[in-house]
Amino acid sequence: MPPYLQPPLEPQEFPKSEMRALLESMRHVMNSWAYLAPFDIGLPAEGPAFLEMEKSVYFSGRAKGILNIRTTPELASILAEYASGEPGGAEDAKDAFREFVNIFCGHLMTFLWGQESAGFDPYLPQDSTQKDWPAAPPSAACCFLVGNSPVEVRLWVEREIFA
Repeated sequence: MPPYLQPPLEPQEFPKSEMRALLESMRHVMNSWAYLAPFDIGLPAEGPAFLEMEKSVYFSGRAKGILNIRTTPELASILAEYASGEPGGAEDAKDAFREFVNIFCGHLMTFLWGQESAGFDPYLPQDSTQKDWPAAPPSAACCFLVGNSPVEVRLWVEREIFA
């Protein structure tokens, strides 16, 4: 896998509450669910990054939006092992990544909209690619390093994609 290069840090125009929610939700879920420490490394890289694992969650209810998370198969395997306590195969890694995205989305929605996030319609992580993303830039985006694997997170909310 080619090394993951991040763009230079520049001032961000993202709403602070959404960025804080992404950062805090990632720390909480990685620490409590997988016992891993994510390190915030700034914005996702421009252009195609070779991150084979990608899921998007389309949510609606109190707000509409899309959460997208991308990473490597290596991290998905680590998530599977840490979540179950034993090494697993490729399917276990896919299941663990899907579960991680689902848990992360739930924590993110609670962080952004409070306990009333139960007012959201059911959602499930779906396979996705960059061509499935909205044309508008995300409401918030960040990248983490977990072990040697990058984790890109992008969030689009109603005002950006449905306005």
